Amino acid sequence: MIWAHSPLQLAWCRCISRRISKSRRHKNYNSGFHRPSICLPCLSFFQDHKLSSLHPIRFEQGRPMLLGGLRQQHGFAESIQSQPEQWRQFRSLLPLPGQQGSNVYGVMCGHDPALGFEYMCGVEVASLQDVPTDMGRMRIASQQYAVFKHSGPLIQLGALWGAICNEWLPHSAYQSAHKPDFEIYEATFDWNAGSGEVEIWISVTDK
Repeated sequence: MIWAHSPLQLAWCRCISRRISKSRRHKNYNSGFHRPSICLPCLSFFQDHKLSSLHPIRFEQGRPMLLGGLRQQHGFAESIQSQPEQWRQFRSLLPLPGQQGSNVYGVMCGHDPALGFEYMCGVEVASLQDVPTDMGRMRIASQQYAVFKHSGPLIQLGALWGAICNEWLPHSAYQSAHKPDFEIYEATFDWNAGSGEVEIWISVTDK
């Protein structure tokens, strides 16, 4: 649901419609969307990820994690510009004190139809006390996830988010667990090119 301009902006220009139903409020950002309004570069990708071909690569019981990073509130209309800047600021701060591993996480923290959504760029840390006081912190509990994989330009990642939330999830045997969903960017991801492999972890429970 993210992604035009520089490589990072191409990566983060939101493709999903910003029109959220005002009658529904969810703790989980992804679950409140109408069907996505797809930008042209994503259209063919979205058509290739209909129900018949869209499946998780695995289900996994995620382990508890402590994350430190930048948490920021974004208005839906402004996120095309504000999210790339958030990522630029965050990457300039790496590595963080107490950082564990090289994976980078993009976490959907929550949304409000009137105010926008909160997003965190983060890394795993050994202790939340290691995180500088002016940065965000998050505890992620152990939770079952449906894990999807994206390979290629990030300009297409938004279409995959839309297909997961609006096609796969409603027709699956699962429902949102209303816990933070997140993206994982491994060390091999090419931030300059805005392309690579990304995993999307969707928190789920049985219906």
